[in-house]
Amino acid sequence: MQKKGISKNKGDFADELNRYSAGLPTLNENVPYLIIHSKPGMIVNKEALKYAKENFKNVSFLNVGMGKHYLTEDHPKAIAEGISNWIISNK
Repeated sequence: MQKKGISKNKGDFADELNRYSAGLPTLNENVPYLIIHSKPGMIVNKEALKYAKENFKNVSFLNVGMGKHYLTEDHPKAIAEGISNWIISNK
């Protein structure tokens, strides 16, 4: 049985994303993360947020409001301000 979120096709986007994301927790003590998300979200859904909260020690979250996929088009000002504030707070 295929595990949810794991691609059947080696090398496709989902496969690559899964391989790279598997290594992120090993970096999390030294690297600050900013996770930009919305409700209901698409890629960064409830499960992804829960995982990040439980596994990343140095993580911040920016909720930009309602949205699914094109958050940069739907919330450009909120994202720009959030990233700017996050950078300043992590200097």
